[in-house]
Amino acid sequence: MTNQKEVLIRLQSVSDQLKKLNLQKEYRFNDVEKTKKQIQQKKDELAKEKNDHKSFQMKIDNKDVDLKVIEDQINKFNIKLNQIKTNKEYSAIKEEIRLKEGDKSVLEDEILELMNDLEMEQDKLDRLKDEIKKEEDKLSYLIKTVESDIKGFDEETKEIEKRRKGLLETLDKDSRHHFERLIKNKDGKAVVNVIMDACQSCDVTVTPQTMSMLLGNDLVFCLSCGRILYLDKAEYAYQK
Repeated sequence: MTNQKEVLIRLQSVSDQLKKLNLQKEYRFNDVEKTKKQIQQKKDELAKEKNDHKSFQMKIDNKDVDLKVIEDQINKFNIKLNQIKTNKEYSAIKEEIRLKEGDKSVLEDEILELMNDLEMEQDKLDRLKDEIKKEEDKLSYLIKTVESDIKGFDEETKEIEKRRKGLLETLDKDSRHHFERLIKNKDGKAVVNVIMDACQSCDVTVTPQTMSMLLGNDLVFCLSCGRILYLDKAEYAYQK
């Protein structure tokens, strides 16, 4: 007759392997999603830098227009300067030219500063574009790697599922019912060892009566967490 407890222990081991494989798949998918998120953040940053770049360019264009207006005014004053007949008018026009030249100088300094800012923004844009390109290349390689890993995980999962199915078929009706119920309701942990007289799931000390029952072949459940308990007899003998 099949030792139900031994089968349950093996089934728990197989279930642990399946859970581990599923977690590995999840981690690999998360690696891809994390990289995609990082790329999107850089693209959002790039869009902001493009707007800043556009804003600087618009400011420069507007100030260029203002500068052109001032230069036209200075030219008109210079033309007018050759037409005046009195020293008073001459002095007044020269003062207007001086003031406009001052305004022109201020505008030129502002334009130069904006052009420096624009150049820095362009450097940021170029850097971000380069970073995004590199990240997208890494993502492409990562996706291929993950797809290969997932294929391997799926093949391994199929093999383990076959072993699990075969083991389940050797269980009696009650043992199978308890195992499947606990696997579903106890976060995938239905069968646990007892070490140093304590359940390794909830860490609650088992009673002497329970320890005695564990030496037999009947199913024994933890009075605290409800999981199926087993005792490694060799380990138990060593502890004693």
